[in-house]
Parts: sequence; structure tokens; C-alpha cells
Amino acid sequence: MPTSEVVSLEAHIKAQVQEAVRFAEQSPPAEEATIKQSVALVSEDMAPYGAASIAWHLSFVRSLAPSWDEAYARDLLGRFALRPEQRVRGLSRGQTVRLLLLLALVRRPRLLLLDEPTTGLDPRVREEVRGELARLARDTSTTIVFSSHLTEDVEALAEEVVMLDGGRVVRRAGIAELLAEGPLDRVFLRAIGATAGSAASQAMPRREASR
Repeated sequence: MPTSEVVSLEAHIKAQVQEAVRFAEQSPPAEEATIKQSVALVSEDMAPYGAASIAWHLSFVRSLAPSWDEAYARDLLGRFALRPEQRVRGLSRGQTVRLLLLLALVRRPRLLLLDEPTTGLDPRVREEVRGELARLARDTSTTIVFSSHLTEDVEALAEEVVMLDGGRVVRRAGIAELLAEGPLDRVFLRAIGATAGSAASQAMPRREASR
């Protein structure tokens, strides 16, 4: 390879590396930062910092969230029966879930993503959490998207349901339409059967009619 081509290639690679470094060092676009501040996530595998208190978590999230609602935080502390001085390592599963929900809700997000939000909760606490989520959906402009294997959660909270089986959408409809067809678990099983039958018929080789 001629020397001029080697120099040109080295310059090109150096320019690409410098561009990548500049991109990595840049702050995220203002639109992206705004969008992220308006989205909150609560997942069943999330865990707050065990050695810290509830007050520490409140202070930490407050420092990151411009939309923090202090009055709402105090209200939720009372309704969720949580005390600022409590240490996370001493919380029950139900109290931990309520804390995670509190930290998400007080940011007043426009979009709230929940992954199995009531899994592992006793019936009383599950009902309290569902009530708070229903109140949030009713009284604010927050959109809630949640996944759950508990049909009672879906019946109590959902307006539209997407049923998945193995990562595939097998049914999508309004909750009223689905409940008119029967219990959700039976509707789901019928949807799985219908899609499985359709897939099998499509995969079946066609035989030419004999002449």
C-alpha cells in the first residue's frame, strides 16, 4: 500500500475515534433528558439501598426530579404506612414495593411503567396498591403500562389489554370486550389455542390435487 494511502487511512481512523469520543462526552439532547424525566419505572427485581433510610431515598430522588411533589410524598408516606426514619433492610416485601411506587409516583411522571407491581404482596397490600394506581390513572394525565400474571390486577386497572405468549401478541382488545367473553384466564387460553391452530395450519404443507 502506498505511503500516502496509509497516512490517509490513519487520518480517517483518527477522525472517527475523535468523533466517537466527542459524542460520548456530550450531554444528552435536551429532548431526551426531558423525556427521561417524564418516565418512571418500577420492576419486581428493583431493590432500594438496604443500608439507607426511607428519608435518604426521598432526598436522593428529590435531587434528581424537578417535578418532585413534596405534599404528595407526605401524603403517600401516610397512606402507605411508611416512616422516613425506617431502614430499607428492615422493610417487608410489601413495604419495599410501596416505597418503590412512592419514589416513582411523587415524580408525577407522564408515563409509568410497571413490571409485576403487586407480585408477592398480601391481598390487603395488593388492594391498596391497586387503589393508588387506579386513583393516579383517574385523577392525573399519567399513562400506566404494566405487565402482570394476576388477572385481578388487569381487571381492576386496565383499559386495553395485550396478551402475550412466548413473546408473541395473541390478542389485543379493550378490557370490556374481553370480560364480555368470560374470565380473562379462559380468554387467554382460547387466544393461545387459536393462534397455535393458525400457525399449525400455515405450516402444514399443501398437497396438490391428483388429476
